[in-house]
Amino acid sequence: MTIGSAPTVSVVHHPDDEYYELLVDGEQAGLLVYHVIGSRLSITHTVIEPAYRG
Repeated sequence: MTIGSAPTVSVVHHPDDEYYELLVDGEQAGLLVYHVIGSRLSITHTVIEPAYRG
């Protein structure tokens, strides 16, 4: 990323493995893990890499 430019942010869903991945400029910045239980979605774990916290 160059100074002054906005980062490219995307969220990628991995339904077979039940998680979402947050990418910033192609690098993993975060993760959300879930499980489908019946008709409900249960979020079991979230992670934000230290460099992207705050």
